[in-house]
Amino acid sequence: MQKRLEMRWQHSSDRCTSTVMSADTGKTLPEILKEIEQPLADAGIDLSFTEEVVPRERGEGVDEVLLNGRPFRELYSRVKASHDYCHARSRREELCCHPLGEEDQSSSAMTEFLIRKTILLALEEE
Repeated sequence: MQKRLEMRWQHSSDRCTSTVMSADTGKTLPEILKEIEQPLADAGIDLSFTEEVVPRERGEGVDEVLLNGRPFRELYSRVKASHDYCHARSRREELCCHPLGEEDQSSSAMTEFLIRKTILLALEEE
């Protein structure tokens, strides 16, 4: 596990906040990082945040978050795919009646739980 978590937010001048936000709690990525800053420090992990306004040549609407140099959205998609796979119904469950309501697994909205798991994935060695 890496001992440093660097978050870099690259954005165009028309953005004042990142679109990376938890749909269930409404917290932004910096807010979530602020909440886990002390537990990370207790584990010996340094946290840094850098904001970078990109040149106008890259256009408007630029909003990219990097965690330890890796694109957040790529890491998140790996976490989401793994989560969906682990929570998918088995073939046996599909063939019989399931008494409990099934939650919508197709939702693309980010949850705080999966955002936190994405942060942990960024700390793993490649």
